[in-house]
Amino acid sequence: MELFGDDGSWLSWVFNGTCKHIYCQHYETLQWNSILLTQARLTYYCQKTQQNGEPSGLIWGFVDGTHKQICRTHPETED
Repeated sequence: MELFGDDGSWLSWVFNGTCKHIYCQHYETLQWNSILLTQARLTYYCQKTQQNGEPSGLIWGFVDGTHKQICRTHPETED
């Protein structure tokens, strides 16, 4: 709120609107990989991003806007 100079309800409206826009534009390509994105793995990914400087420990992934697949995590090579 301090950074953008507005209240929480406005920021929530912007966030939800952005999520809706992404879904409406890309719903056919959005996927949830239930093998790679288990609770244990999400916790592991959060810990790894935090170890690399992400302060909250709550971030497990990043939006990649490329149209070509560049990297996928696999159990054999995840480290």
